[in-house]
Amino acid sequence: MISRWPLYDETLDFPKEEEDIQRVMEAVRAIRNARTQMNVAPSRKAKVYVVSDNPAVRSVFEKSGQFFATLSFASEVAVQADKTGIDDSAVSVVIRDGEIFMPFADLVDIQLEIQRLKKEEARLTGEVMRSKKMLSNEKFLAKAPAAKVEEEKNKQKNYQTMLAATKERLAALQK
Repeated sequence: MISRWPLYDETLDFPKEEEDIQRVMEAVRAIRNARTQMNVAPSRKAKVYVVSDNPAVRSVFEKSGQFFATLSFASEVAVQADKTGIDDSAVSVVIRDGEIFMPFADLVDIQLEIQRLKKEEARLTGEVMRSKKMLSNEKFLAKAPAAKVEEEKNKQKNYQTMLAATKERLAALQK
């Protein structure tokens, strides 16, 4: 009760590392959700391909390879700039500034994957529409802080990118 209240120490703030860990957590969450939706047991390991044209994103996953592999139930993690060497039937998960592929041809019914991607497309379309509606609302723009408006614009951009990647993947699977 008589100790001093802890003070903020700027040297203990690591915003870039925090963002990197958030990116890895987002990827792990997306992989686990996809595996759960497809009823794949955690004991089944598969190679995971992280594809991003952004070198900073690739660096994050290269540095976190071992614990990312453990948390995402991967037998191996391959980080690359393009989709070279990835089977067309691989299951994909869209993440911010990249995509994750898992060769689940033996574990997944392709029709179920198409249904999952259609649901994801509908969800992302809804998010884009919600964001557009919010950003076109004059009352919101007038009353919201500038940071909130900018955050919503960034969300909209991310949703549009993820939607485009989901549509591309859906088109590839429906061939």
